[in-house]
Amino acid sequence: MFKRTLTALALLLSCFSSAVAGAKWAQDFYSQAKPIRVKDPMAVVVGSTRPGEEIFEITIGDVGMYIGHICIGVAGAYRLTQLALAALYGDEVPERGKIRVVANSFGVGLDVASYITGARAFYGCGEANRGALVVDEDLGKEGDFIMVFQREDTGMAVKAAFHKHILLYPEREILEKKIIGGKATQEEKERFWKGEQERVRQILLDPPSGLFEVEELGSYNFPAKNFEGGE
Repeated sequence: MFKRTLTALALLLSCFSSAVAGAKWAQDFYSQAKPIRVKDPMAVVVGSTRPGEEIFEITIGDVGMYIGHICIGVAGAYRLTQLALAALYGDEVPERGKIRVVANSFGVGLDVASYITGARAFYGCGEANRGALVVDEDLGKEGDFIMVFQREDTGMAVKAAFHKHILLYPEREILEKKIIGGKATQEEKERFWKGEQERVRQILLDPPSGLFEVEELGSYNFPAKNFEGGE
């Protein structure tokens, strides 16, 4: 009897694990988005990977798991970071923890860039990348998400802008507020979901002209500001 109970319990746990592992995003096109390759030497230092195997592929799904969702802002920051790193490194693989990031505002975009690059505001591995993530509201105008990415080794920097206003529409904010407030009808929810995810698809796979801009900066002095206040 005891053995049968253990067997049944093991089967139940196995089914539960399979169900969790089988959970997936509602949008199949996420898997079509190009991943971002980064290397993280700390993976070798602590023995979690072998030398030469410290290169990881970060997908939009990985970022979505970190943030909790994939919206216009998350997809835009993912693609913007991807474009900026390509401009900074070319055929090289970007090194996590060796990239400084400045953004013109707080929000999920900053979280996405931090997750991908390893830039942190308060902490880092051995404090090596502490203070590598800051907000500078003077960087750009409201309505666009703008970031500067800088390599620590060469000092090279690029300014990257996501002109998200190109994709926004008046009804979006109204519908989102109604859904969050629990006042939206099913038809309104479906309409919002369809509109939001179609724009996410565009960002990841078929961005309209002018949605992203990346320019190399001749020289750039990384701000001394930090999240704790003060200059």
